[in-house]
Formats: sequence, structure tokens, C-alpha cells
Amino acid sequence: MFNLSSDRRFGRFFIAPALLEEIRAGCDVDMFHNMEVVQTMHDLLTDRIEYFAVHPDFEAIPQGTRVPLYEAVFTPSCAYPTWKKTPD
Repeated sequence: MFNLSSDRRFGRFFIAPALLEEIRAGCDVDMFHNMEVVQTMHDLLTDRIEYFAVHPDFEAIPQGTRVPLYEAVFTPSCAYPTWKKTPD
């Protein structure tokens, strides 16, 4: 596992609650594989959840910088996503 305090591999991403329900309903997808979720916020206007997390796929960031946005990339042969950094 990685060290939350020293690796600084922070990232943020959005998930619609409906997608989480689909994943929980029987998909063999582990959305949060090898991830530590640090904070979540539910935006009621857009009905999506913003997650702040630490993951080995996220790039290490210096202290005091903005946490970058990532998107999940799914492949049919894998039970969990990889994470791709997106432009803000």
C-alpha cells in the first residue's frame, strides 16, 4: 500500500449517484480499488458526488497546489478502472 502523508498522490473525480447504484447492483467493478477516499461532497444542483482521494495512478503533487481532476477509464478485461488526468 502507499503512504497517505508522504506520497501526495491526491486526485479528485466526480461520480453520479445513479452510476454508483448501477455498480453496486451486480457489476463486477471495484470503483475504489487500491484507493483511500479522503473527502466526499454531494452537489445537489448537479446531483453528482465529488471525491478527493489518494491513489497510485494519481500524480504526486506539491503541497499547496490545486488537486487535479481525474476520470475513470474502464476496460472490459479489468474489474477496476485506471485513472487518467483531465484538464481543468
